[in-house]
Amino acid sequence: MSGRFWLITLLSSAVTLLLVTRFILPRLTASTPPAHLASMTVGKSQVFVEIAATPEAKQQGLSGRASLPLDQGLLFVFNEPSIPSFWMKDMRFALDFIWINTNRVVDLTENVPPPDPSGTLPIYQPRSPVTHVLEVNAGWVKSHHIQIGAAVVLPN
Repeated sequence: MSGRFWLITLLSSAVTLLLVTRFILPRLTASTPPAHLASMTVGKSQVFVEIAATPEAKQQGLSGRASLPLDQGLLFVFNEPSIPSFWMKDMRFALDFIWINTNRVVDLTENVPPPDPSGTLPIYQPRSPVTHVLEVNAGWVKSHHIQIGAAVVLPN
């Protein structure tokens, strides 16, 4: 009887641990961004962002980085609606650009590859003025079903 009791206790503990780590912990930590990141929502998807608001941060962008963690991005902030030009200088991985005007997605540029070292740098622009540009890993737009017209909740 004693051995059976301990086996049941062990199995119960294992199941409880599995349920807590699978279902409860992700919900507790999902909406808390790392300290240096802000949280925003595009469509129904949350993304944690660094904010590029200064000319230096905008010029640097994600250039030179080896990668970008999943569900993270870089949010460029513009003081007035404009049609900014972006390039992929010194980029090592592909990106999706989400072009935002106020609180709506107004354009998408998906799967922008890193530059060919022997080629020229293409310029990427939205089709209409934007107040923000969100750079995320290539494929993020498709995997999160983001479409033009999607609502955006910007960081405070």
